[in-house]
Amino acid sequence: MTSRDAWLKVFPLDEAARAVGFLRHAWNELAASNLSGFHAGAKEPDLTFVLAERLKDTAQTSARLTGRWGQESLGGIVDKRTGRIARRWRTDIEYFSNRCEPRLSLIFEFKKLDELERTRTLYYSEGMSRFVTGDYGKGEPVALMVGIFTADATACERSIREGLTQAVTVAELKMVRSKGGGLLCIPSRLFAPHAAFDTEHQRTAKKAAPHGTICISHLFLAFPLNTRKRQRGRLTRKRPEGNRE
Repeated sequence: MTSRDAWLKVFPLDEAARAVGFLRHAWNELAASNLSGFHAGAKEPDLTFVLAERLKDTAQTSARLTGRWGQESLGGIVDKRTGRIARRWRTDIEYFSNRCEPRLSLIFEFKKLDELERTRTLYYSEGMSRFVTGDYGKGEPVALMVGIFTADATACERSIREGLTQAVTVAELKMVRSKGGGLLCIPSRLFAPHAAFDTEHQRTAKKAAPHGTICISHLFLAFPLNTRKRQRGRLTRKRPEGNRE
């Protein structure tokens, strides 16, 4: 174990892994339920809100997770000299527990994905970057990116993986190579089999954990193929002329 990953000796990995696994389980249950408000065409904030409510309702009884699940948690920076709000943000879903030592804070950032470059770019620039150059997960050793597949899963994941090996992406996300020289840890060393792979990123001293980097685990979720096709049919069906907004 190198000094860069010595934090794993004290990190509450068991509870963290159970939280990640239960989030995936809750998603799969919702996705398979064929709900009118939970489908591939729904807005990502709506999907994460419904998922977070399911987690809050069932985590303690079903998974014995006694920490707090929250969604759209507010955070920000206040200028101490003026008392003005310098910056504010909202995280998608967070699991927090102070029943372990050290306390556990897992932030899950969600992005919808298809096989096109546009969504891949957003996954990097408005997702991962928030844990690298942004203010999400300040001082935390671990965070999770959650991709919601709205197209073929293999193509979506391949697009994300290939993009993470491009020189410009490596530089912008301050990616750190492993001892063996790799950029992606496949499978995830933290949350397999739930997460597909991990990446590590350098952060500034003010935002980083004491060892200087943050590990992002990449978790991918999807809808059953039959419900995806059905929803696409709804979205592409022409609206009656009188119903246009």
